[in-house]
Amino acid sequence: MKAKLTIFAIFIASAAYSQLGLSTGYELAKAKIESSNGAIIINEDPSNVIGIGAFYDIPVSNKLDLQPSVGLNFGEKVNDESNSAFKVGLNVDYYLDGRSNGFYLRGGLAVLSDRSKVIATYTKENATMLNLGLGLDIGPVLSLAVGFTSALNELSKDENYSISISALQVQMQFKLAGAKDKS
Repeated sequence: MKAKLTIFAIFIASAAYSQLGLSTGYELAKAKIESSNGAIIINEDPSNVIGIGAFYDIPVSNKLDLQPSVGLNFGEKVNDESNSAFKVGLNVDYYLDGRSNGFYLRGGLAVLSDRSKVIATYTKENATMLNLGLGLDIGPVLSLAVGFTSALNELSKDENYSISISALQVQMQFKLAGAKDKS
């Protein structure tokens, strides 16, 4: 019970400095399917994905932010079927030299839930994704981040096949209020 109260108190205290924001991004995603003997069956050309979302930036210290987020990804159609996914994630942004220069390293996890009929026929419903990247605060309300994401779990429903996905990402974040001074 003490741990829950402590976490709740930290959340309430940090909420005074937190900021809600909107994001948009582009991913160049790639899927690969291999048979159980290691033969590559499909090594797709990269496909385009556009994403929109919302995030909540929680400064934990002068060098560390937590950033829970939700979003929608819209990929290219597969066999004339929609290829969209819902994403829930948590990123950790580490400012190397504090916030003064605005440069940060990003790491995080996300759960991607794909709803397309074609994809759902062959893959599991959810993918756990690892995000790694770099970012730069361009001003008090705008940030740009680039990175790489890759599925951590096996996605194939059939044990005779292995499906993996990964993507290069570019993301722009817009905070709905200017930076709050945490003195």
